[in-house]
Amino acid sequence: MNRRTQAEFWLERLNQAWEAVIPLGKLETYEDQETLRVEGCRFFHLLLEGNIDMVSLSGTGKEWTLFQAGPLCLINDIPAITGIDNHVRYICCGQVRTVRFESRLLRDTSFFRSYPDLARNLL
Repeated sequence: MNRRTQAEFWLERLNQAWEAVIPLGKLETYEDQETLRVEGCRFFHLLLEGNIDMVSLSGTGKEWTLFQAGPLCLINDIPAITGIDNHVRYICCGQVRTVRFESRLLRDTSFFRSYPDLARNLL
């Protein structure tokens, strides 16, 4: 039996508040081994279903997984906020459903006035 700790349960719900703004994004489906569309810093995603690996190149040119993420994780949010491309790929592990948001949303003060809990969530 797989028992999650309270910390694991809490982490899985960390970004749940973003479900309130799903209508502001675009629903997308990806297949196994596809790469999420982020275009550097242009987009970020809320993962709805499935898992992704954040993959980077090591100094020797080999790919390695920096982290794995599952449902309700925000993907590519830090590059979207900072405008600094992290030069990683987000590879789908099986079928994945996301909501893709334009990064300009994170620079929109009226958005954060309407959803102050999301600003706190990002901090």
